[in-house]
Order: sequence, then C-alpha cells, then structure tokens
Amino acid sequence: MEPVIVQAEPTAKEINQAVFEHRCQTLLIAPVVLIFILTVLAQTYTIYQLRESDIFDCIPANVRFGFFLISPFALAGFYFFYEKNKDFTGGITPRAIKYLFTKKGVQIIDAQGTSFTKWNGITNGYDCLDSLAFVINQAVFVIPKRNFKDGEQLKNIRSLMKDRLTRFSYALGKRKTVSFENTYEKNVSINGTDVFVEKHEKKSLLPIDVPLPGPAAAKVILKCRYTGAELSEFLWRYVTRVRYVFRCVSYFCIYSLIAHYSFWSAFSLPREFEWIAPVVIGLSCFAFYQFKKSQRFKLIQACYGGRLSAVIEIGNDLVLFKTKGLKTSIAWSELSEIHETTRFFVLKTPDNLLIVIPKLSLNSEYKNMFVTNLLRRKKIQGSKDSKDF
Repeated sequence: MEPVIVQAEPTAKEINQAVFEHRCQTLLIAPVVLIFILTVLAQTYTIYQLRESDIFDCIPANVRFGFFLISPFALAGFYFFYEKNKDFTGGITPRAIKYLFTKKGVQIIDAQGTSFTKWNGITNGYDCLDSLAFVINQAVFVIPKRNFKDGEQLKNIRSLMKDRLTRFSYALGKRKTVSFENTYEKNVSINGTDVFVEKHEKKSLLPIDVPLPGPAAAKVILKCRYTGAELSEFLWRYVTRVRYVFRCVSYFCIYSLIAHYSFWSAFSLPREFEWIAPVVIGLSCFAFYQFKKSQRFKLIQACYGGRLSAVIEIGNDLVLFKTKGLKTSIAWSELSEIHETTRFFVLKTPDNLLIVIPKLSLNSEYKNMFVTNLLRRKKIQGSKDSKDF
C-alpha cells in the first residue's frame, strides 16, 4: 500500500459527533446503567417503606405503576441526551491536521509538530456518520469524510482501519451522500509538496520530515537517554495514578450505595453487620489500585517508539522535543507543570506529554546553570506545582 495523506479540517459538530460515539462505546454505558439501577433501587426502597401508608391511596394504581416503570428510562435517557449535546471542543476552533496512513501506522502533522503511532497504539476506530475517527491515549482524532480525495480513498482507509484495529465499529444513523473536497491536494497546490524521507537516511519512525523552528534565542541542546523503568515511573506518577485513584474512589462510592440500598435497607438485613460491605469494597478497590500500580512498568509513552532516547533543544522562548516517533515545538506558556526530582526535571503538557530531562545530560557548567535557572524562572511565572521546587 502506498502512503495516503489526508488533510482534515473538521467542524465542531463533526468532532462532537465522533467524541460522543467514542464515549458511547467506552464511558457512557456504566453511568447509564448505574442511573437505571439506582433509580430502581430507590423506587423499591420507597415502595417497601410506604407499603402500609395511606399516601398511595389517592394515586390510581395504573398511574403509580406507569411512573415507576418510566422513571428509570426517563432519567437514563435525560443523562444520555445531556451527554449527546455537550460541546467537547471547549469553544476552540478546530485546527487543520494532516494524517499520513501507512501499513505500519499513522503520522499526525499539525502546526506544532508531528508524531507517529503504530496501529497497535490506537485503541479504537469508528466510522461515524460524517467522519472517520480513531483514538490514541483517550484523544479522539477526527477526519471528515468530505476531506478525502474520492470514495475509493475513503473506502481504502476505512478498510485499513478495520484490518489493523481490534476495536472498530460503525455509528448508528443515516449516512448522507458525501461531496468530496480533496483538501490535501488543494493545500499542496498552494504550499508545496510534503517531503518523504528515505529509510536509510533516518533513524526516525516519521515518514515525512516536518521542519519546526527551534529556540530563536540562547539555547542548549541536550541528548537524553533513559531506562524503561524511569519513563514508566514518571508516566504513573504524573498521569495514570490520578486516573486510578479517581476510579477507585468512584467504585467505592457507587458499590457502597448499591450495597446499602439493595441488601440492608430494601431487605431489612441486620444493621450490626452493615460495616462489612464498605470494608470488603474498600479492600477490593485498594487491591485493584495496587494491581494497576504493579503493572506500571509495562507502560511507556508511544512517542519513544522503542528507542529510549530524545534530543531536547531548550531556549528562553520554547522547547523543541524530538524522539523516534515524535517531533514537537512547545512554547513555555503551553506547559502546565514543571517538576524536579533528585535526578530529573519533568515538564508536562495539558495533553499529558511528559518531557523528561535527566540531570546527567546537563554535562557542563553552562548547561546546568542555563537549564536550572530557566526552569526555575518559568516555574515561578506559571506552574501549578511550585511546591515541588
């Protein structure tokens, strides 16, 4: 298969449609089922408590039955409708992104940089009503169908995604006739052709070399090497740990409520044993957290592409970060956190990219002074975690 490039220019509607489809497949099933179950349990508890009361006498039996039958579906449907009409763009105008599809994976190119992700690093793929979409690390990338060259190109990319992705699904709904715009070739006629790099000329995974501006002012160039354990530990500490703590707390609250209403309140079980349920649930959640923590060394950010090294150019205006599968230019204002440990500096972006700088790479007095003073100054100006310094 020859590489195929598509320039995606999605609208907010197309992005929201694709994100909602992904959430339907992964995140929304649990809360919808939970709302349904808790509503049924609450109604059962109410009926049980008021079974001998006269309060129901003034309400016809068919009305009571209809209300209790409809309520769970109505509340679950209201939540589903609320999620469907959310704006996941945050009011920000979507930017144009180029996608290069090959047999090995997908290269993503935008104004800030480029990255290459192998197919096994893409978790989900979707054929939505107006677009194709795929998911990398919970980020949903959307390619409107109108941006393809023609129906044949759209069909080929869809078939490639179906063959390479273990989770590929079709969104429900009526699909409209597509008017193809061929946005990539229109853009090429204005801005020139993308340059493919020969394999023997590079060690990178990136099929297209994207020139990015480095720091314009004073700068240092650092050649960094890591171990897998170091990268895995930082990924757990600054990204995934928070997710699993939140998930465990949510599990504890939800299952404790279900246990309380379904076993003790609804069926009048002995109150002196009610403490057993939260203890068992709490221990189960703690065991789940410890299990995920024990697996943390299996996770490394895909941008390293199996080569645990990076080249980092640091200047007063921006940071240029290059690995085997990623090349990106980041302004200091785009960094959300800066941390310091005894052996590393860790820079974090809002989309959870970690730029790890070993202090061993500061192998001269000038580099050490320049980077340390610069990071401390940037830290004071806007970091969310100044207590680490």
